[in-house]
Amino acid sequence: MIEEKRLSSWLWRDYIEIDSTNNLAKAQSLSFDGRPVVFTAVTQTSGRGRLDRRWISEPGNLFMSQLFHASLPISYLVFITAVGIVKTIEELTTDLDIAIKWPNDILISGAKICGILIESAENQTVVIGSGVNLVSSPVDGQLLYPTTNLSSLGFNITRETFLTTYLHHFDTLINICQTKGFSTIRDIWLQYAYHLNRPLRINCGNKITEGVFKGIDEEGFLLLKQEQTIIRVTAGDVLT
Repeated sequence: MIEEKRLSSWLWRDYIEIDSTNNLAKAQSLSFDGRPVVFTAVTQTSGRGRLDRRWISEPGNLFMSQLFHASLPISYLVFITAVGIVKTIEELTTDLDIAIKWPNDILISGAKICGILIESAENQTVVIGSGVNLVSSPVDGQLLYPTTNLSSLGFNITRETFLTTYLHHFDTLINICQTKGFSTIRDIWLQYAYHLNRPLRINCGNKITEGVFKGIDEEGFLLLKQEQTIIRVTAGDVLT
């Protein structure tokens, strides 16, 4: 471990190289003492994203996993995290076209800059893993979208600066959700929703579902309008 210190309500543990920050956080959940912890690493040897896709982990980018007791449904945390990342980028940059692609990718001008992976862990804890491209844009044949990074867009932001800013926004959004309800988070999320009120094609595993994207419901499921019918999509990859 390189460093351990407090960042607001969080204990921050930073490592040089580990297999996966999510794997480390899940292992640490076995002895979790109730204090929220965020794990980061300069690089990961086995980083992973949603659906066990490989996450290429180049030094200089931010790889973080938050471990804490969740008082909110995991489905809510996906949207809180995404909005927290967007608010952080907005605070640290200017004039970027930022969008959130349902359910968990952050795009800038249509290119992916961040992915999110949330997993349940032991002792009634949850792990939120996020990877943010600060200085480089990994290329992988599995990716559905092009990638980008903040440095190439003219913004040189350190891992610690981004992490500190993000945790502040995350804590604020958690409080908003607890006091005002998920609908407030949903309204913020929809301001950034990728292709809202436009046609979408979604790969739902064994079929392609198409329709006009009409938002998300109170559980975070995507709403598609097909002729005069609204259907709910519970999981899938947005293709366009």
